[in-house]
Amino acid sequence: MIGDREHDVYGARAHGIDCLGAAWGYGGEAELARAGAREVCATPADLLAPLGLAPVGLGS
Repeated sequence: MIGDREHDVYGARAHGIDCLGAAWGYGGEAELARAGAREVCATPADLLAPLGLAPVGLGS
C-alpha cells in the first residue's frame, strides 16, 4: 500500500501488508517513519525502486 498518513500505515499493518510512505502528502516524513512505514519516499518517482520498477524513458 502507498499512504501519506500514519493511519494508512497502521491500517496496512492491521491487514498484514506493507506500506510505503508518501512524504509529499499530508503526513510528512517524520509521521510516516514514526508509524513504521516500510520506506518513506520523498517523491512519486522514489516509489519505483521499492516497487521493483524501472524508470521509463521518454525517447532515445
